[in-house]
Amino acid sequence: MDKRIFWPFALIGALAISACQAGAPSPQAAPVSMSGPREVVFAPQVIDRGSYCLIGFAVTYPKDIAPHRRHVRITTLWSETSQDNPWPIPSLGPPDSFTNNEDGTVTFTGAIQESVMGCDSELTGRTLAIGPCAEGACAPARFEADEHAAGFGLAEEQY
Repeated sequence: MDKRIFWPFALIGALAISACQAGAPSPQAAPVSMSGPREVVFAPQVIDRGSYCLIGFAVTYPKDIAPHRRHVRITTLWSETSQDNPWPIPSLGPPDSFTNNEDGTVTFTGAIQESVMGCDSELTGRTLAIGPCAEGACAPARFEADEHAAGFGLAEEQY
């Protein structure tokens, strides 16, 4: 898909992209470990769909977190393009993009929708950089690396 066409779709609801997990039955994000009750966690995701995968980044945050926006920059490695936009927390998207976790958090996967044929690792590589607070009282945020997703080039970058 042409990168000029992709970004408007990827930014609908939130700025994100995803990662492919071999054999993953659904687009639900893998659980992340929350180290603090008021923390926001960004994690790479890979959803294997057989002949293609969906890639990007999910975000997990406390259910009752105060609304705010944080700058997040996602860079597509093969094209060397970056998007840096405030990501709303709580995230925006359709109801099926949210998973209520047992620990009192919500995981948003609605922006995990960039499709890569054959899960080609040369095309899946993306980085996410967590930037400064853009609006409101931002909770602390961190990136949670995933070994499987790292094999697809999904990693953290310094802002």
